[in-house]
Amino acid sequence: MVDGSKNEGLQVARAVAALSVAYFHSYIALRAFPESAQIPIGPLKDWGYLGVNLFFAISGYVICLVASKPTFSPASFAIKRVFRLFPMYWVAMATIAFMITIGKYRPEPLGHFLYSMTLLPQSGPSAYDVSWTLERELVFYALATVTVPFAGIPGLAIVLTTLAAAGWYFGNPWSYHLLSTIHADFLAGVVLFLFHDRTKRLGTIAPIAIGMAMLAYTRSHDFVFSVPLCMGLILLGMINLRLPWDRWPLRWIVQAGDVFDLSAALHRILLGSIHFCPRSSNTTGLALRTMALRHARNVLPHLGHRMAAHRTADDPARQPGGRRHVRHQRSSQRCFYGLKIVLAVIGCVPAIPQRAAKAALPASR
Repeated sequence: MVDGSKNEGLQVARAVAALSVAYFHSYIALRAFPESAQIPIGPLKDWGYLGVNLFFAISGYVICLVASKPTFSPASFAIKRVFRLFPMYWVAMATIAFMITIGKYRPEPLGHFLYSMTLLPQSGPSAYDVSWTLERELVFYALATVTVPFAGIPGLAIVLTTLAAAGWYFGNPWSYHLLSTIHADFLAGVVLFLFHDRTKRLGTIAPIAIGMAMLAYTRSHDFVFSVPLCMGLILLGMINLRLPWDRWPLRWIVQAGDVFDLSAALHRILLGSIHFCPRSSNTTGLALRTMALRHARNVLPHLGHRMAAHRTADDPARQPGGRRHVRHQRSSQRCFYGLKIVLAVIGCVPAIPQRAAKAALPASR
C-alpha cells in the first residue's frame, strides 16, 4: 500500500495543479489591460483551469489513502475535513467582506454572503466565485463519510460512477451537486487507488505522455469524461515518479506542493489586489504583476512556515529535542528561502520588452 503522506510525486502534482489554476486566473484578471503588457503562455491561458480537475483527482486518491487505514473513523474524518477547509476559507471570505465594504467587490446580500460561508451547495454562484470547488469537495467528503464505513472504497467508486453517469444522462440538473459529471474527476483518483498495485508497472513516462497527448487532442475532439481519464493518467505517472526527492532543488519542489496546497484558497485574494488599481490605459500589467509578486514573496513563505509548524506539531520526532528537529528545521528554511529567491527573480523579469514597458508606464509620477 502506498503511503500518500510520503509520496513526493503527489505533492509535485499538487504544485503543478495550483500553479496552472493560479496562472489562468492571473491571465483572466489582466485581460482588461493592454495585450502588449502580457506574454501569455498559450496552453495555460486557455486550459489552465483544468488544474482544478487534477486537484479533484488528487483529492479522490488522498481520501482513499485516509479511508483505507485501520484507524479510519467517520466522525474523526469529518471533523478533520471541516478544519482543513473552513479556517482558510473564512480568511478569504473576511477579505471579500472588507473589499465589499470599501466598494472594490460586487455587492452581496447579507443572507447570500452568510450562506456562502457555509460552503453548502447552491444553484447559483457563491459570494466568493472560486468557492464552487470547495462546495464540490465538501459533497465528496460527505459521500466518502457515509459510504466507506458500509461499502468500503469499492462502494465509493460505485456511488461516484452512478452519480457521474446520472449527471451526464440528465444534463447535470440542480441536485445539490449530487448528480454531476464532476464526480468523475474524484472517481479517477479513487480508481487509481484501487488499481495502483496493478498499474505501478506502467511507470511514469508512458502515463504522463499519453495523458498529456490525449488532453491536447480532446481540446478540439472532446468526448464524454475525457478530462477525468486524462487526469487519471497524468496523476498515475506523477505517483509513480521516482527521483532523489531528498536532494535540493527537488526537495524544494516537494515542499512547495504543501505551500501551494495551503495557499490555493488565497491566490485569488492576491490577484484581487488588482481591484485597488485604476483600470486606465496607463496602468499596465507590468505594474500589477510586480505588485502581485511583492504580495506573493511575503505570503507564500509565511504560509510555508505555517505548514512546517503544523508538520512539527503532528510528528513528535520533529519537535524540539527530537532526532529530526534540526534537520527538518534547516530543510524548511532552505526551502522557503529558495521560494523567496525564485519569486524575487521572477519579479525582476519584465513581462514586456523594456521599450514597450517604458512606453506603457504612466507619464506622470
